[in-house]
Amino acid sequence: MNDAIHPLARKAVIWHLAVTALVLILMMIFGVIMLMNQGEMISITPQWFYKIMTAHGTGMVGIAALGGTAILWYFLSKYVKLNPAILIVNFVLF
Repeated sequence: MNDAIHPLARKAVIWHLAVTALVLILMMIFGVIMLMNQGEMISITPQWFYKIMTAHGTGMVGIAALGGTAILWYFLSKYVKLNPAILIVNFVLF
């Protein structure tokens, strides 16, 4: 078992998780906006509701993939030597 994780990979995992947390908070805000609209606390047009709902759904699925990648990379790198450049490319392309 390899307990040493490459320092560059550790930073990349931290960046993945930081972006995941920020986008997750934004998606929560979108969810609250939709719930407030449904509860008639605020009023937004159906077009804006659909735009927010689409961004919320797409963002939640996408951010789960980004966060999952970071977590899997972290734990797998304890057992297998992984190239940190691949994780960085994944982050940039994501």
